[in-house]
Amino acid sequence: MPRDPVVNVYDSRWGQDFKMVVGRTTTFSSVRHGLLVIDTNGVDWTRHRTLVDQLLQHSGSEGFVVVEPWRPHVKEIATLFEEEYGHTDTLGSLIVGYFVPVATAFNKIFTLRESSGGDRSGVWCFGTLTSRFDLSNSVSGAPLGLALQQAERLGALMTLDEAGQSTLMVRATPANESSLIDLVARIRS
Repeated sequence: MPRDPVVNVYDSRWGQDFKMVVGRTTTFSSVRHGLLVIDTNGVDWTRHRTLVDQLLQHSGSEGFVVVEPWRPHVKEIATLFEEEYGHTDTLGSLIVGYFVPVATAFNKIFTLRESSGGDRSGVWCFGTLTSRFDLSNSVSGAPLGLALQQAERLGALMTLDEAGQSTLMVRATPANESSLIDLVARIRS
């Protein structure tokens, strides 16, 4: 019998803080970075991919996708990234691609993930930035860790992990507030 999805919303504008240890010594704080966080388990985000796409495409000037591919999908995903994003960067086991956040760009990431094995393909993190990650000052680790180490650059991010664990972070603005309210209502129903 399927479980009901777990959905926790942390709105930094109301002082609700989502904290996470990043690396060995740094603690990420959603309040400090002004991000609204939707932390979920058991949500089928593919059902909401169009809403996510619409929300993310207007949240920053540079799109990004970071994946930590798992065997046997490592070479397949590296090839897909090269084909889709041209030049890619690597940091340890992470593959990083950048793109212009236009309509359907994020929807395409859902499709790439599904075609690469879905939950069994690895950990995926994607979203928008004000400028590209500075990989020279980053420590290799999980995709979410890379993004949160440079949270000041984030416009939005979504991470999809195995077993239905996922997190969406967005800078809440008057322009996207109704979309966020709609998205939370839909994933809770």
